[in-house]
Amino acid sequence: MKPVRGRKSLRDILLENQAANNFYQAMLGGETPPQVIKIPDAPKKRIKSDVPRTDLLEKDIQKQILMLLKRHPKVQWVARFNSGTFVSGDRYISSNSQSGMSDILGMLKGGRLFAIECKSRTGKIMPHQQEFLDLINSGGGLAFVARSVEDVIIRL
Repeated sequence: MKPVRGRKSLRDILLENQAANNFYQAMLGGETPPQVIKIPDAPKKRIKSDVPRTDLLEKDIQKQILMLLKRHPKVQWVARFNSGTFVSGDRYISSNSQSGMSDILGMLKGGRLFAIECKSRTGKIMPHQQEFLDLINSGGGLAFVARSVEDVIIRL
């Protein structure tokens, strides 16, 4: 029941309150009061695997794809676009306003836009991300989900 980083969990607080109530009831000679709030079970311990992780993280896949695209003969330019809201001091900064924008945007030689949404092997694409890919494809661009560098090589 050690607090993590100086904070107590809700479970720990409830257990302490229940122990205090039981103590006061015992001191007063009464019976134990009924439990009003259900105390959650202790969190399950994560089992550390002896087998090292072989799956690449999404950020690693993005790096590999960007390295490929920056040297690919069919690519005019390519860039990584961050999206979402970030905290800077006490302010929230929105990095772009297009919902579902892909991780990587670029242009093929000849002027065709491409968008690549990078996902890990088990990553799931969100509906707004799929809508963005469909928008690019319907406009004559090339947009797809890549789970590896090989996916990009095949699609280009």
